[in-house]
Amino acid sequence: MTVAVLDSGVDDTHPDLAGQVAAAVNFTEDPDAGDGAGHGTHIASIVAGTGAASDGARRGVAPGARLLSGKVLNQEGEGYVSWAIAGMEWAAGQGARVVNMSLGLGPGSHEAPLLTGAVETLTAEHGTLFVVAAGNNYCEACIGSPGDAPSALTVGAVDRDERLADFSSRGPVYGGHRLKPEVTAPGVDIAAARAGGGDPYVAYSGTSMAAPHAAGAAALLAQARPELTGPELRAALTSTAVPADGLAVTDQGSGRIDVGRVLASPVLASGGDLSFGLVPFPGDAPVEPLRSTVEYRNTTAAPVTVDLAAEVPGAEAGDLTVTPSTLTLASGGTGTAEVVLDVAGGRPGDYTGYLVATTAAGPDPLRLPLGYTVEAEQFDVMVTAIAADGRPTLPLSTGMIASPLVDVRTGEPMQELPCADGPELAWCARVPAGTYSLMTWVVTKPAWADSDGLPYTTTPLHSALVGDPELTITGDTELVMDAREAVEVEVATPDHEDRANQGGAAGFSWVRTPADGPATVDYLVNAPGAQLEERLFLQPTEDVTIGSFSASSRFRLAAPDIALDVDGLALAPSYYPPDRFSDVISQFPMLDGELTLPVVDAGEGTAADVAAADLDGALALVRRSDAVPVGEQANRAAAAGAALVAVYNDVPGSNDETGPEVVRLDVPTVRLSHEEGRALLDRLAAGAVTATATGTPSSPFVYDLVHTERGRIPAELSYVAATDDLAAVERDLGVQLSGSLSEMSWPYDGDDEFSATMSIPVPVAPAARTDYYVADPGTLWQHGLATPQDAYGGQWPVPFVTPLRLLSPLRPAGDPSAGEHSWLRQPLVPGFNGGKPMTRLGDQLIIPTAGYVDAAGNFGEAWADGFGAGYSALFQVWHGDELLGEASGIQLPSGTIALPPGEETYRIDYSIENRTPWAALSTQSRTSWTFVSATTAADGPPAVVPLLTLDHDFGADLGNRLPGPRDRNGPNEITVDVGHLAGADPRITGLTVDVSYDDGASWQPLRVRRSGDMFAAHLPSRPPRGHTGFVSFRFGAADAAGNRIDQEIIRAAALPED
Repeated sequence: MTVAVLDSGVDDTHPDLAGQVAAAVNFTEDPDAGDGAGHGTHIASIVAGTGAASDGARRGVAPGARLLSGKVLNQEGEGYVSWAIAGMEWAAGQGARVVNMSLGLGPGSHEAPLLTGAVETLTAEHGTLFVVAAGNNYCEACIGSPGDAPSALTVGAVDRDERLADFSSRGPVYGGHRLKPEVTAPGVDIAAARAGGGDPYVAYSGTSMAAPHAAGAAALLAQARPELTGPELRAALTSTAVPADGLAVTDQGSGRIDVGRVLASPVLASGGDLSFGLVPFPGDAPVEPLRSTVEYRNTTAAPVTVDLAAEVPGAEAGDLTVTPSTLTLASGGTGTAEVVLDVAGGRPGDYTGYLVATTAAGPDPLRLPLGYTVEAEQFDVMVTAIAADGRPTLPLSTGMIASPLVDVRTGEPMQELPCADGPELAWCARVPAGTYSLMTWVVTKPAWADSDGLPYTTTPLHSALVGDPELTITGDTELVMDAREAVEVEVATPDHEDRANQGGAAGFSWVRTPADGPATVDYLVNAPGAQLEERLFLQPTEDVTIGSFSASSRFRLAAPDIALDVDGLALAPSYYPPDRFSDVISQFPMLDGELTLPVVDAGEGTAADVAAADLDGALALVRRSDAVPVGEQANRAAAAGAALVAVYNDVPGSNDETGPEVVRLDVPTVRLSHEEGRALLDRLAAGAVTATATGTPSSPFVYDLVHTERGRIPAELSYVAATDDLAAVERDLGVQLSGSLSEMSWPYDGDDEFSATMSIPVPVAPAARTDYYVADPGTLWQHGLATPQDAYGGQWPVPFVTPLRLLSPLRPAGDPSAGEHSWLRQPLVPGFNGGKPMTRLGDQLIIPTAGYVDAAGNFGEAWADGFGAGYSALFQVWHGDELLGEASGIQLPSGTIALPPGEETYRIDYSIENRTPWAALSTQSRTSWTFVSATTAADGPPAVVPLLTLDHDFGADLGNRLPGPRDRNGPNEITVDVGHLAGADPRITGLTVDVSYDDGASWQPLRVRRSGDMFAAHLPSRPPRGHTGFVSFRFGAADAAGNRIDQEIIRAAALPED
């Protein structure tokens, strides 16, 4: 029996898959059909692994199956829809009876019709059964493509206790009413083949793991009953599944697949689709009954009688009829029945249940999912918008939410529908009477650009949040979102001369929490260059009375990154968006310091214009032109000696269009409005003009101000941000001797479960500054840092380097512990997220994600990536000499491990080798935790495992270099604070410290002094001869309960420069 696995490839050198793969084809841009991601190998072994590496203990569902491997995902686990469809066509053409697709698009993807259509076409042409993972979004009505295909067998995930996995996507399909999934299968902590060597098995969780269980079951059924087509296999597996108590049909379909039952069942469903979908409100026209035919097959040698009944809770008598209600099936024969849905005058709502077939020949009934939605009376809603300049435009939602129109009682989003008539720039829906929230974004374009409302066609001037968080709809309604009614947000900072540089008007967010249901959260995030003017507007609203509402504006204010001072002129220059001319910020020229230079008119920057001007050491004033790209204008002026270029718009207003040419800039280049350029030309007409240009690429301060209005948006939106009233954070942005950085920050307000931000490059690193925040206890902050800097383009790509991404704890800005915050302070060591301690529940060890932790407690995942210059990590849990579990390769250490009952001593060893080019320090680090743990109550709260922690302070600078004798007062002292993960506090008994100056080849102990749980040691005043330029440390600490920590850090810090 042939089963195709369309995934990231298969490692056919794995013992469990050796000889199992009959053919492999690569549809990606990777060099071969091998598995660089590890996902496809895991999936393939669940389907048809032999279990050779475990003496058969971990064999797949159908180890006798013949596998086809279609590589449609690259080594990052990503792929194009075209790759997937090519793989589907190949697999069906090769005669695969079953095709597993543990992949898919997000709900609402515009490419969904292509992938879904391919499933339907290939099923009809070849009779192939496509088995598809439901997805891991754990939300209602969010099953996307290809799981939304009617012919697909879509599979959700359950754990070993038949509980729905907390990630398994639930039905119905996104944007529709079709019932999905059909079945569930095991998908939590599934141990299967690991690609790439090492430990032969690894445990993963996901509906990706559930689908191959169903695919293997389909292969066994197809082998036992080769006459069954793909649709018949689907119906048989669905009808014999076992439903779990307490789960809805939209959660589980018919329930967990049961291979033994489907192979032994005397009767199988062999066809029928009972997902009736939406029954429209009748109005004045009668609703015609909906009909569907189902088929059953007798698999025995004797006649069988089948009794049929529709069991749908809440359905009214007469809504559903089954004719005939009894089938008599001859030996090996089939019979059909018609299910009729007639709900004329029925109550609106969603109805789900089963068509249940019982027979004396089998003890267990067969179930096929049955469902429909009766529509309530609906009204047409049309939403139009007017920009701030009075022109019609398009009301927007960002795409992060299903709809801008939300029921404030349930949180249900209203589905957008095509507008039957009305203006082209309109948004339409059809909704029942009720109370709703309607919030949209309205962008205003420059006068010279079309008012299309789209932020990506031409750069908007500015944007506004417009709408009503509580409006009542009782009939057909037309609503106008008028940006002219919005009020500008104004922020005054009396203690600094600052401004909103590019991206400074960072965006808005709003949260609408219904009376009963999930909150709707939407964001508009402005990247640098997203607006021509750094301005934000919000429309005032009344207080809400149902649920809650909040709206936030965010400004990021700093010292002006570029300023031009010409006596008597108010100029507001702005750099062009860096991604037009660079991929990383080091490629983008910015002025650092002050220049005084003559202003020279360089026309339109043509060769003739530049030749006619004396630009040596000048500020070249250039008129924008459609005929000459900005990069060409700037670099031509730079070649003639210009130190700075200012391009002013050729028509009234501002413009950041740069033309089609893609070049790197040779000198700092800014844009001015048409009016600013004309004012400079008028000055030049009267005589020589001198400008003072000041550049501050790294501001010594940043105001990151989120102002949140709760309940309503008031008519007055002016704020004063005095430093005495704000929460100040001294923030250090460190590096490993050298390097580049990107930073991020996420504010969370009230019911927010999601926040959005932009990755901001740090122009100069390392850096120290003061950050100011609104001291609002209702707003929590999380910060992030990446090294090397995130590339924001692909024009001049830098070589790929495995990055490190660190996250700070989530806390209010005014938290006393947040007054100082550093990044990348050494050492960088294996550890755990401080906010998520390791716990034990009963005899299950619950391991949070482990990774890197820096000296400030910032946490980052240490992904091993398969590249030679990346991370290599090994995480092991030991009980004496018994290895209880491990994680390495691409798997992150997290999950659960079964422990022996009673009180025992355990050890965790976690080592990371960092071979990335940016890693000058902590190149090899290891942490071992020895801990005592006892059985806890299985129904009680988890008990924190008493893991010891070490908080280090080496006294190094922001480049992580130790101070030299002339830079310190007294000896070179290091301190270590010994503690536990939150929730454990046995008494600390001591600490030992060893030092090495030859990368761990030899060690010498240091004398340690203690004050409470703080320990200090002095380094030798000078390192020994032959040192490597770095110092390495070994630490060992213990507590009175028998727990200890041992840590070794090679190249923990750099020695002072000679």
